[in-house]
Amino acid sequence: MTEEECTGNGALSCLVRGYRADAAIIPEPTDAHLVSANVGVIWFKVTVRGHPVHVREAGAGANAIEAAYSIIQSLRALEAELNAEKGDCPPFADHPHPINFNVGKIAGGDWASSVPAWCEIDCRLAVYPG
Repeated sequence: MTEEECTGNGALSCLVRGYRADAAIIPEPTDAHLVSANVGVIWFKVTVRGHPVHVREAGAGANAIEAAYSIIQSLRALEAELNAEKGDCPPFADHPHPINFNVGKIAGGDWASSVPAWCEIDCRLAVYPG
């Protein structure tokens, strides 16, 4: 295992102490159970741009935070589609919900009296192996 291949705090701690290995067992997030396969993850940020105006003219603007809602709903639909395909990936065929989507962070707008010009959502989406 090279330093570039090591990920996670535990692996880094081992490297710092001088340990090297050809393989590793990582019991997170499987409640310390050994599994034959695990999902991968994709972390990503979505930036939405709006059109800022004073709130008294809100109808003339475009609210970036509210626009982010539809993106989140579309990503939830993608999550459902991927979970419906779990039978195509045998290690997960019996798992109730192997693919999870999460909006872990959201930020937007500049102040309460302006239609938000921007919104960013930080997300995580699981993916099947391969």
